[in-house]
Amino acid sequence: MSTSKKSRKNDGNGGEDRISNLPRSVISNILSLMSTKDAVRTSVLSKDWEYNWASIFNIDIDDSKLYSKNKADKDTTFVNFVERILLHSQNIKSFNLTCCEKYDSNRMTACISAVLRRNVESLKVNYPHNGIILPRSLLNCTSLRKLELKLPCIFKVPVSNCFYSNLTNLYLHRVEFVNECSNSNQLIFTFPVLEKFELKSCKLLNVKLVEIYAPRLTKFTSATPFGTVGLSDYLIKIHAARPFLFLSFCDLPENCVVIRSQVGHAVLRNYWRKDDLELLKKIGLQVQLFLEGISSSLKNLVISSDIAKSQLRVPITRFDVLVALAICTSCNVETLLVLLKAAPSLKSLFIDMNGLDVYDYDGIEFIPSCIVSYLHRVRFYNFTGEKPQLDLAMFLLKNAIHLKKLYLYSSVSSKPSDVIIDQLLRFPKASSCLAIIVQGPRMCSMQTLLKKFNLEIVS
Repeated sequence: MSTSKKSRKNDGNGGEDRISNLPRSVISNILSLMSTKDAVRTSVLSKDWEYNWASIFNIDIDDSKLYSKNKADKDTTFVNFVERILLHSQNIKSFNLTCCEKYDSNRMTACISAVLRRNVESLKVNYPHNGIILPRSLLNCTSLRKLELKLPCIFKVPVSNCFYSNLTNLYLHRVEFVNECSNSNQLIFTFPVLEKFELKSCKLLNVKLVEIYAPRLTKFTSATPFGTVGLSDYLIKIHAARPFLFLSFCDLPENCVVIRSQVGHAVLRNYWRKDDLELLKKIGLQVQLFLEGISSSLKNLVISSDIAKSQLRVPITRFDVLVALAICTSCNVETLLVLLKAAPSLKSLFIDMNGLDVYDYDGIEFIPSCIVSYLHRVRFYNFTGEKPQLDLAMFLLKNAIHLKKLYLYSSVSSKPSDVIIDQLLRFPKASSCLAIIVQGPRMCSMQTLLKKFNLEIVS
């Protein structure tokens, strides 16, 4: 009886403190669901709670949530706070660190090293300042599953290939890659179980060849900085085995080779100068070579920026299984027709009508077979009813026998008049079961529409 009484703790109001009597694992789960700052603050509740917070396994630290008015005090307080948490935490499942201020680089690097020694599975660091050196232990941390680094730093890749045994998700932003051996101009990465790999605003220093061995890779995204002019002169080889790999490029490399995988979804963007005609020709050839390499398995293609205005040479390779095409920028009709003729099985078409050029559709000798045989859903974004837009709409209405739905999304600045809509409704249609749907720009953003468009692949 005496033992039972001792185990009953008072909550301060004469009642029993049931929370303190919970198993340590339950308390740890509860504290891990709280913000890290609030979890640490529970140490003042009582002597028994002084170090309960040390058992939390999800740690999320943001320096913007510290309210010290003195910057010098804030710097010291924040780093001390992080170091105190790491000193007492033995096993960390997830560690997120977000910093706006600049801190001592050596101490920040030491904090990352300390996290890696604590069996961390998910590590995210957002630090916009220079000076942090990625610790060598990052390369051989076997517990790490997800890694997200948003910080300007140099990543020295060993001469022997960079090997992450259990990493499934990798996101790198503003990281500069360089080979440890100054005489080598290639980088080799091996990811046995990696599924998603994203590079944003990263740089390759003196690198001509990048090889990625990732048999389970399902998504690879590469985005270069805004304002990049010219073409990237490196070769990238992706050794994958999963079917229907997702590829996304904001700046195509000079050549991209996908080995032992089928690319089912590709997104191509760029930010080059629109007035450079020679560059547009180069882009067209580069895009064409890239598409030829993935044409046999490509089901969904999204093209944006100047790529849609580039000049694709005829003949272009056939996309026999392509069922969805989206052009998310001002479009060159000649390029559109080249793509449509190369995609005999196309079912869904999305076009941003802004800046559509004038074209004589009566002069077309051979109507793309997809329009006659398969096309059943078309979305026009930024539709204002201008003559080039109206001409394209009427061309499709006249020839698309199986068209079921034509969506017209008006632009923010202008919308088609009732006369234009009435003209489309009265225009002779090849399809006997067509619905024309008119919506305002705020009904659906382009991003939302593209998500719907992507789902149409399996519909």
